[in-house]
Amino acid sequence: MIGFLKLLFSKSPPPAVFATMSVPIDVLTATAKTLKEALDAGELTSVELVDHYLKQIADHDGYLCAMISLPSVQNVHSVAAALDEERKAGKSRGPLHGIPIILKDNIATELGLGMKTTAGSLALRDSRPRQSAPCIDKLVNAGMIILGKSNLSELSNFKGKDLPSGWSAVGGQCQSPYVRGGAQQNDTKDGHSMPSGSSSGSAAAVAAGYAPLAIGTETNGSLVWPASRCLLYAIKPTIGLISQRGIVPVSHTCDSAGPLARTPYDLALVLDELLDEKPATSFASVLSESWSNLSVGILDYNVWWHDSGFLKPVEEATKQMYDAFQSAYDQIQEQAKKFVENVPLVLPGDFELKGRDSMLTVLLTDFPVDFENYLGDLEYSSLKNFEALRDYKDDKAEVVYPPNHNQGRVEDALALKLPPGDYEEHLRNVRSIGREQGIDHILDTYGLDVIIGPADSQITKIAAAAGYPIASLPLGCLDYNGRGFGMLAIARANNEMKLFECMSAWDNMFRPVKPPPLLLPGGDRASDL
Repeated sequence: MIGFLKLLFSKSPPPAVFATMSVPIDVLTATAKTLKEALDAGELTSVELVDHYLKQIADHDGYLCAMISLPSVQNVHSVAAALDEERKAGKSRGPLHGIPIILKDNIATELGLGMKTTAGSLALRDSRPRQSAPCIDKLVNAGMIILGKSNLSELSNFKGKDLPSGWSAVGGQCQSPYVRGGAQQNDTKDGHSMPSGSSSGSAAAVAAGYAPLAIGTETNGSLVWPASRCLLYAIKPTIGLISQRGIVPVSHTCDSAGPLARTPYDLALVLDELLDEKPATSFASVLSESWSNLSVGILDYNVWWHDSGFLKPVEEATKQMYDAFQSAYDQIQEQAKKFVENVPLVLPGDFELKGRDSMLTVLLTDFPVDFENYLGDLEYSSLKNFEALRDYKDDKAEVVYPPNHNQGRVEDALALKLPPGDYEEHLRNVRSIGREQGIDHILDTYGLDVIIGPADSQITKIAAAAGYPIASLPLGCLDYNGRGFGMLAIARANNEMKLFECMSAWDNMFRPVKPPPLLLPGGDRASDL
């Protein structure tokens, strides 16, 4: 499909299809809010809009590999044209009417939308969902245009151990639109050249101007890590607020879908629609751009940092980020209602019980059960059980596998045999450490609203253990190779409002979101690297 688009847009477009593409759209900076204003004013149609984005995909995805599948041009034009007619008739469905969005390819879409759902796995290429995931139906009902399905770390980073982030057998190696030179083969899983994951393609797609918005999923870090590296805002909401039905799972204990966007405002609009129960008041209502009503606790970045096997150390990069973190802390301290330094949050290594990491034990136990439940909801799949996933082979597929390719997580999940009652003990341990001993303890003891720490850390594990919301706070780009970096914020269960208040204050203070220099006019285009 990408090759077809490249051919289609390389020639002068037929007047009936692309003659109106003269409306100037900067796809690298456009937001849903500004696009809606142009659509409402009649300066732009949704058909024109999707053509701008399809051209950007055609121009750059040969290199970035952010996308796995796209609907036919005819299909997407038909949807966009129908929404244009609704708008003309005064029947707008809301602030996202006619706005394109990209979905992570582990989220089911019904066959009529023209895309498969693979989770990046060859074993799921022939699967047929009965219907779209309920959260996607909500977006469609809000008038959004599903523009494509994005690449990801295969099986949401739960196929193998230490596989390169952003790689899947179906989509290949996703690249960051910010990183000069692309992913390096000798780098670690989440080294500075990597896009991070598993929602790698969703983040890269928004940053590269393929759509103003995207949906990803997260078990532990999979939304907020890649968002940070692409200077985007993202939020994983409290577990249970968004239906996970129709999403290829890792663990019902920790999984959630969530949006990615360039602004907290856009992010709020999408989350409003994604939730099973739409909030009585939009999350956008709390975007005050001020720290004055926020009590903030911060984590010591010297303590909260990925280990060297996960993030290969580069001294100049680490120094730049540490300096930026300290500067951010200093500025927040001046304006926040309350500010507490170096709060003693439980550590990622504190989850051991009976000689096992309780968090990993719960994920490995959930994985086969939840995966087979997903298979059971499909109209068809050649896979009949979890064992078949391990045993699947496709000798005809032309796949460039990473040197360390393995399926260690799948094998470990199958090999794990817990004594009766142990799963429940590990689950209680996970929730207790994440909640009562962890986030709730810190927020209650110090009278805080949010906890902020580096994105390149396992603060995500604590949020995942608790099932509490976590959001990305983009900050800057490395001089070393251009990749984005930032921080994360955690709040209490069902207190997404405070995270949006925090993101709004952060965005007003730092104005961190900038397009990838590699893709700017006159710059070294990523596709030429």
